[in-house]
Amino acid sequence: MLKALNFMKTFPAIAGIIAILLWCNQAQAQGTCSERLRDAQNLFDAGKLEEVLKKLSPCLQGGTTWQNKDEEIQAHKTLALVYLYQDKRPLAEAQMEEILKISPLYKLAETGEVTEYVQLYNSYVVYPRISIGLKAGLNYLMPSIGTPYSVNNSQSYLTQVTSDSISAGYQKTIGPRGGIIVDLLLYDHFFLSAEALINFRKLSLVDQPYQFTELNYVETMLYIEFPVTVKYTIGNGLVGGFVRAGGNFSYLVSSYANITRSFPFAPQEKPVTSNHVNMKPQRTKLDYGPLFGAGISVRLGTDKLSLETRFRPGFVNITKSNMRYSETSQMFAFYYIHDDIFLNSLEFSLGYSHILYKIKKRKVKTN
Repeated sequence: MLKALNFMKTFPAIAGIIAILLWCNQAQAQGTCSERLRDAQNLFDAGKLEEVLKKLSPCLQGGTTWQNKDEEIQAHKTLALVYLYQDKRPLAEAQMEEILKISPLYKLAETGEVTEYVQLYNSYVVYPRISIGLKAGLNYLMPSIGTPYSVNNSQSYLTQVTSDSISAGYQKTIGPRGGIIVDLLLYDHFFLSAEALINFRKLSLVDQPYQFTELNYVETMLYIEFPVTVKYTIGNGLVGGFVRAGGNFSYLVSSYANITRSFPFAPQEKPVTSNHVNMKPQRTKLDYGPLFGAGISVRLGTDKLSLETRFRPGFVNITKSNMRYSETSQMFAFYYIHDDIFLNSLEFSLGYSHILYKIKKRKVKTN
């Protein structure tokens, strides 16, 4: 037991010494490979190709961390040039593939490149095969009514505002949304996009069912959504645009309402309230419909930042017709009956994705 306690006391010091030794060893290796690269370039300029291979091979066998990507790319480029001069095309191709793995967006210098190396570079094509990212934003809900229902059939909030203190009818509201998005290349500029999102939608109604009373109804709905779209990208530069079209499938996870009926002309009367009322039994659980979007994206190396706006028309009545009159307390305490409601929305989002590129040899045209 005593030995174990002594070991525990000395373990942090031992671990620290090991970490320092490893760091020193790594720093020495980085310095050694940087020196080897400089020596190899001098040997290459002197035409000593075999000496170049011997000098760089130890640093390209794996396990070496270079000081920066440029040095590592230059080492592979030097070997590729050696193999090209030795007429060892497959070995030169292997070095070019390593370069493109390190930097998929690798570009040749505008001038001074060897013709054979340019031809080697042009024999490959690199394209974004898939991207995976996160997005977050807001939905701007714009409810529309199919068939209205009222306890007195007056449809007051559709026809008039009877009090200066309220704006009658269903209100436009804002809620948060966010999740993950995956883009898969289909062909050229066409991508298949699949998403998994969480979306909070707020349904707000201000009504005056009778002259003596006002109703304030706020329902918060949580949806899990699965949009599937085809995206077409515009441009290949640093900044580009895109448009998309497809469908959205939503599942209602929860829905709770806060309901208040007040008496604007009798302020001494206590309002009738009911909070956190479960509305899910009266709501359609599955919602679906088309969506259309457009946006811009900015490439940040192998990542991209995107800003998008979407429109989703409401296709499904969120009210279950057979459950409309099931909550009698809503009718008699608040003078409220669910209308046929369709949820139209504008959606705004900011996304950040990492791009995974695919390296492919160009097909050689034969006569």
